[in-house]
Amino acid sequence: MKATQIRVYLVVSAIAAVITLGPRMAHAQVCVNPANTAVTATSTNVTFKVGAVTASCTSAKATFTTPAAPNNCSPPAALPICVAATVSFTGCKATIGGISVPANLTPVNPWQLCLNTAGGASTASLVIPQNGLTATATVLGQNCTTKVAPTAPTTASGGWASPTATFTNASVPVVTSGGFPCPSATTASFSGTFTTSPAVTFP
Repeated sequence: MKATQIRVYLVVSAIAAVITLGPRMAHAQVCVNPANTAVTATSTNVTFKVGAVTASCTSAKATFTTPAAPNNCSPPAALPICVAATVSFTGCKATIGGISVPANLTPVNPWQLCLNTAGGASTASLVIPQNGLTATATVLGQNCTTKVAPTAPTTASGGWASPTATFTNASVPVVTSGGFPCPSATTASFSGTFTTSPAVTFP
């Protein structure tokens, strides 16, 4: 075989290898494990900040069931892998004008928890439905109300390191009402660390 023919053969073989391996290299299979399992994600440090007002909760939970195989993996499922989640917040208080008062954070369920590896880093996000969270508190005779996602669903973006989702000042749109000293704002920040049990691993 002539040298030119050998070079052509090697080039063609290399191209064929790239074509064959390319999709696998671009998107190796990633899985949410364990599959088809009821999970509770808990947090003891949730904060919800609206302007100068911060509400904090001693307990927050998100309960969901992981997808059954094979849809707990991508492929065949598309990324992000999302599940419906029922969320709750208890033991909440707000500091308004320097005054600490009881607060209620009332969700409209379900939300969605989504896990992704786009860009190489693992991420977690909470998809909140329209008007999916209402925060209320009363101070100095004023009823303060904040609604999250007042016009359309919104997403609180965070990070994922198995088995924990972490949200740090995730920005969400809000609408507020109530007289002084209630907050007035169009965005709020959501923070909290949610640890899953049983432990969810991804990717």
